[in-house]
Amino acid sequence: SRHLNIDAQQQDGPSLPLSENTNVEAVSGLEKFRGILSQCSRLATRGSYLNPHLLSYMWDSYVALEFNEKSLIELNEFDEILRVLNHNGHKYQPKWGQLVTVLEDMKKLNLEYKLDHYHMLIIALGKRKDLTNAVKVFLDLQSRGMTPNGSTFNHLIDAYLTNHDYTGAIEVYKRLKYSNFPKDIPTSFFNKIIKVQCSRGYWKNALDIYKDMRTFNISPSIRTLNIILHATCEHKGYEAGLQILLERFPQSLKKDITSYNILLSTAVREDNFDGIMWIWQEMRAAGIKLSAVTYTIMMQFHIKHGRLEEAYITYREMTSCKLRPDFDTFRTLLEASLFDDYSFGK
Repeated sequence: SRHLNIDAQQQDGPSLPLSENTNVEAVSGLEKFRGILSQCSRLATRGSYLNPHLLSYMWDSYVALEFNEKSLIELNEFDEILRVLNHNGHKYQPKWGQLVTVLEDMKKLNLEYKLDHYHMLIIALGKRKDLTNAVKVFLDLQSRGMTPNGSTFNHLIDAYLTNHDYTGAIEVYKRLKYSNFPKDIPTSFFNKIIKVQCSRGYWKNALDIYKDMRTFNISPSIRTLNIILHATCEHKGYEAGLQILLERFPQSLKKDITSYNILLSTAVREDNFDGIMWIWQEMRAAGIKLSAVTYTIMMQFHIKHGRLEEAYITYREMTSCKLRPDFDTFRTLLEASLFDDYSFGK
């Protein structure tokens, strides 16, 4: 089993003493690595993008080190290695195996693990679809007397979801619910669980989780409400969705274009003309800036009722507002064969 009742025994690596006759060789290999790390570190500190080839060069020099050479690396240097490997963010996806290797080397060297190190290891193992060891790391954290915080559970949930273990994710949620949530549990934690329940068709369970948030004084985000709104529209239709929009959205939480698009799409699907007009007027009155999605939904409505010229006018209005058509826009045009009848692409 990969759930939280598994046995988690950590195997520490051997503690290898430095031999006198390898010390000079170790320092030379280590100094080469430190020089490359220093260069990468300076670039990262300045916020510069790190060339993947430079990162690969740094990594190759690290891998070439013997265990006794790595034992000379200080804890702050290991932290710098991890920072560099994570630096480029969305531009360069970290190689999760590299992070796991560095973090496991730290453990073998008996270096002090901080909570952030455990978080990084859980994230990396989860991304590598190694849920069993991600859970073991979580249990090891607890066995060493460390207290998981909100981020810990958020990363653990991500590991379950990345591995499509939705039952395990719900189990983690239930255990937390009955043992009290950490005070710093992020709203995104609940959003993920609510979305899981909605995607599995458990609409009422999703609403129960939303109620749990209110019970534990955890403020929902606009994303939370939009997930609930979308699921309600899918399962109960426009009127139920409208009730969510009018009654469940806290006054302090401003509805966004996504909220209205969800309801608008439902009204179009149900041919609810009054609903479409109400939403359109509400968006205008609230000063909501329309998106390409909004215009595409209206194009679909016109096409559905054979009003191709109105669909064309809607498309032109969208492009005149400097909005870029998305995939659904072009799919809508192609399915209606409007490229043949009008000069949409010009």
